[in-house]
Amino acid sequence: DYSESRAEMIDKEVDRLMSEGLDSALKIIRDHRDAMDRVVSHLLEKETIERDEFETIVGIPPANPRNAIPQASTGSALGHQS
Repeated sequence: DYSESRAEMIDKEVDRLMSEGLDSALKIIRDHRDAMDRVVSHLLEKETIERDEFETIVGIPPANPRNAIPQASTGSALGHQS
């Protein structure tokens, strides 16, 4: 249990955080609108997008190889050779 004044403080803080989040999201969208439009155009045409296509369309360098998603190879579902 907490007081009405405590509840009001919590509500104000939640409102502030939500407002900041919205402002941040809108800025990201405005700042990267051209890249977003290119991705949308690609998706409308082909319906899917692969990681390398996304990186090319958006204009970002390929991901760090240490963070790369392992490619499946022949063998088991985990990509291990028998």
